[in-house]
Amino acid sequence: MRNRTPTDVFRARQRGVAVLLFLAVILTGLTVVLVSTVSINDRRAAAIAVDVQRLDSAKQSLIGFAMAQATPGTLPCPDTDLDGIADAGGGVCVSQRGFLPWRTLNLGPISDSSGAVIWYAADPSLTTTPGTRNSSVSTAMTLDGRAMAAVLIAPGVTVGAQQRTSTAAAEFLEGVNGDGNLSDYAQITDGTGNDIVLGIPVDDFWTLIELRVVRAAADLLLAYRAACGEFPFAADFGGAYVSVGGQQFGSIPFDTALPVNWGSACGFGVAPTPAAWLSSNWRGELLYRFCLAAEGACLTVVDGDLSPAAGVLVAPGAEMAGQARPAASLDQYFEMENSLPPDDTFRAIPMVSFSSAYNDLVYAIAP
Repeated sequence: MRNRTPTDVFRARQRGVAVLLFLAVILTGLTVVLVSTVSINDRRAAAIAVDVQRLDSAKQSLIGFAMAQATPGTLPCPDTDLDGIADAGGGVCVSQRGFLPWRTLNLGPISDSSGAVIWYAADPSLTTTPGTRNSSVSTAMTLDGRAMAAVLIAPGVTVGAQQRTSTAAAEFLEGVNGDGNLSDYAQITDGTGNDIVLGIPVDDFWTLIELRVVRAAADLLLAYRAACGEFPFAADFGGAYVSVGGQQFGSIPFDTALPVNWGSACGFGVAPTPAAWLSSNWRGELLYRFCLAAEGACLTVVDGDLSPAAGVLVAPGAEMAGQARPAASLDQYFEMENSLPPDDTFRAIPMVSFSSAYNDLVYAIAP
């Protein structure tokens, strides 16, 4: 074996240094790629978070608008010309899909994280006037197959051939969100689009609207009791909305009340008159049960904030699977104890715990 000379040792060291330099270059490249990828992902995640927050803010404004209308449950039409104002004519929207009408909602201009305007679509059954507004009204609009009252869309940056030289939906939105079908929408997850879509599920929508409805109905009944000494006798549920003497379970008698009719003089004043929007839209939806003055608070509300109660109102929520409305049968509207007439016990489940098996809104009345 030949002994290694100093020259051999030097050459070996040079080769080792070269290998280390080569590995260093590769590792540096990989680090740059990884850092760039992480940076891009972080930016995308931050943009999505901004978009979701802005869409949610717009969603809350739309729900607040619907609750505050003369007929609760009415949504604004989309804006079609970018002036921020809902566009309607002849009682119908110019288009079912357009831009968020931020001026109509008393908001400032709202854009997504890329600077693009927020898109908005609403189901015609909730925008067309006149029209019935109650929780038995179904909608044709869907997001990933779930029934919606409305959807909001953040378009994100341009994708593919989009140039946004016009307000055509396809210049901003991808797939089903931007096609000619104005009722079906989707969260696109196959990499062909970047729309962020936030819907207002119709069941959530009606539950929130029902909060105003049951409070208005309770105020009406309490005003009657204050003027006349008793709550009005109930009407048959799903029948003529006329009090049946002595009946304490059924519907609110919106047409004719006993023992004293609406607007008539009572022992302590004048009986109130039902608001037209409440009577015309909700007469067939609300379940009504009350105690006579001599019975005090005779009703039990399981898991309710107020129990016992002197009166109970139950709003049905959106129609559930297996239910068919209109109907005279309580189980087509209500669930659990609330569907069993006549009864002194009702069940209240918090809205955050509503499910496919229960969505009744129970409101206890205490004079």
